[in-house]
Amino acid sequence: MNTQNNMETGFANELLPEELRKAQEAIHLPEVQEMLKQLAAYNLGICMPHMHDEETGNFKTLPADMIQIESDFQVSFVRKDENRQSRTIPVAWQWVDDGVKAANGCVQECVITHLQSGGEAHKTMHSTY
Repeated sequence: MNTQNNMETGFANELLPEELRKAQEAIHLPEVQEMLKQLAAYNLGICMPHMHDEETGNFKTLPADMIQIESDFQVSFVRKDENRQSRTIPVAWQWVDDGVKAANGCVQECVITHLQSGGEAHKTMHSTY
């Protein structure tokens, strides 16, 4: 299985917080690769939920009460209880406490644009949360 390690990517894993370093190292374990193989049968994969420090850009562990939102190609993070997005579909999950929780997801909405010519144009917008 091709799993890029720090030698292949040029990134030094020791720069990661311990939780994220553990995730990067775990992808090389046979049991994790077997889980990935099983997930692939359902068109699922493995991700490493994370965010970045606003000042340094360094990787940070994504807190359990936060989700990632992408809107108009801009990524932001909000508390899960503050997410007011409707029409969302989860696209990444985490095991938190005693169950599965969404880590991020997508928002798809339709926008009708009124043209100067008097017609209308339909545009589907896609965002990720």
